[in-house]
Amino acid sequence: MKRLILTALVPAIASLTLASTTVPAGAATPVATANYTIAYTCTAGPGCTLGITSTHTYVLAVDCDGVITGTGTQVGYPQILETVSGTLSFDETTRTVTVNFVSLYVGALFTGYALTVTGTVDPRTGALTGTATSQLAGSPELSATFSVLGTRDSFGFNDAACSDGQHGPDDVHGDDGGD
Repeated sequence: MKRLILTALVPAIASLTLASTTVPAGAATPVATANYTIAYTCTAGPGCTLGITSTHTYVLAVDCDGVITGTGTQVGYPQILETVSGTLSFDETTRTVTVNFVSLYVGALFTGYALTVTGTVDPRTGALTGTATSQLAGSPELSATFSVLGTRDSFGFNDAACSDGQHGPDDVHGDDGGD
């Protein structure tokens, strides 16, 4: 069953477009890495201009428990550096891959700004769709909401990452007793 779930998650993870394949420091051994390009289109402000899209690139890693870690930046603004943390899960009943993550700005520009993303990932193409909210630290009046559309640029899979004795997606999402 673990292989079945990982097989479903791999294309989903691969749909995230990342800037490079470097695994973030301190991350658990990843079962998959992916590069994603994600477009955030403003749907409500005042923290953004309605209809304007900003594009970000991410390098993400997912461990055997579905924990996402990574880094990112906004295209055209190299001084915007982001750290990403979140989860990826698979619902066996609905065959839905859900992603939830927070991208926190840690660079010199807008330090403390957070984008909180909730969405789904197509298990075949890796396309990410969803919504996001933002919050600038100390300035709640600058919050905003966005539609999210992501594309996976590259993908890598580490088949040995979830070997026997390690936790795996079945430990998080249930196990029917089979492999």
